[in-house]
Amino acid sequence: MTSALNRRLVTVPATWFITLALIVLAPLALPVLVVVDLLRARPRLPLARGWVFGLAYGLLESAMLVVVAGLWVLTGFGLAMSTRWAQRLHYSLQRWWVGRLLRLLEAVLGLRFSIEGIEALRPGPVIVFGRHVSLVDTLFPALALADSGLSLRYVLKRELEIVPLLDVVGHRLPNYFADRSGTDTERELAALSALATDLGPDDSVVIFPEGTRGTADKRARAVERLGERHPELAEQAASLRHTMPPRWGGAFALLDAAPDADVVVFVHHGLDGLSGLRTILAALPFRHPVTVELWRIPRAGIPEDRDERRRWLFDLWTRMDAWVDSAVQARL
Repeated sequence: MTSALNRRLVTVPATWFITLALIVLAPLALPVLVVVDLLRARPRLPLARGWVFGLAYGLLESAMLVVVAGLWVLTGFGLAMSTRWAQRLHYSLQRWWVGRLLRLLEAVLGLRFSIEGIEALRPGPVIVFGRHVSLVDTLFPALALADSGLSLRYVLKRELEIVPLLDVVGHRLPNYFADRSGTDTERELAALSALATDLGPDDSVVIFPEGTRGTADKRARAVERLGERHPELAEQAASLRHTMPPRWGGAFALLDAAPDADVVVFVHHGLDGLSGLRTILAALPFRHPVTVELWRIPRAGIPEDRDERRRWLFDLWTRMDAWVDSAVQARL
């Protein structure tokens, strides 16, 4: 609790300060950015759009931090936070925030997306495997699952606790911020198992087995490490062109803890290469729509044997990689 409080005493004021700075400097900065965009022959004004988005996001984040502070008071200063009505209120707030953020991405940055196969989410419980190439793709499961009436639990990387709203609301709901350093693997896997042990018919848990946004260098290092321990999978991993080799520890912990849950895969195309702020700014506004497709895999089709299950997971990622490659070729 003390570490969380210390962290938020830094991140919350920093968010408000940065937002205020973006507002105060906007009358000077925006005209300059427009001129810079035009001099760079970028008539769709990516730098100016980026500033406007940052300002609007900061306002949204700042306002939501005030709201969640009010909810803390409403729940008896956190004493009733685990009650059903408080959880439902926070889930509704989460759905509203995701919707507003995606609407903001659409209005300012030109993001367009469609989700196909939404019917694959029902019935629950389901364990969701998502492809991860950008900060944006973490929003799609939250939107689709909420609209399907499923409450969702996220496996998030601990570094995201630096985002204050995600930090506060993420810890009020049954999510887990995973430590990817590998210093205490048993503890991490036990926490993931606990996250999925009581999944009901209206529940889901989301994990991104790649563990990180992929690049060519990261992919090569992952294949090299895989070859040291599981050479039988290294060749298949090396054939992946658009995805990172999946890490199975967390995914298998969820599968073992929820033996009745099917798997739903979120695969998408259109966000590739947008792994950091510089690449996102270079791509603004988004010129191509993002296509999201859902696949459901019945539990009966998932092996119980660990070696067979690893092969199954890599076969699934090979299928995902082929789907992305087909989408890339169709767009050329």
